Amino acid sequence: MITQDMAFAAYLVRRGHKISNVIRQGRRVSWAFEITDSELSEAEAEWPSCQESKFFNTYQTLKNQIRKV
Repeated sequence: MITQDMAFAAYLVRRGHKISNVIRQGRRVSWAFEITDSELSEAEAEWPSCQESKFFNTYQTLKNQIRKV
């Protein structure tokens, strides 16, 4: 599985999944993970309501507020 979402990638690492490859294409970075389909489905289902996601969303909100000042 490959993702460009840094927050979700960090969540997967925190859950114990290993990064198998880091892919850089210009300014874009993607992370490839060693994860089964069932583990991915579970992580995707839990992601929106987990504390890590809530923290990241709050961080993004604050960051956007700074840009508006």
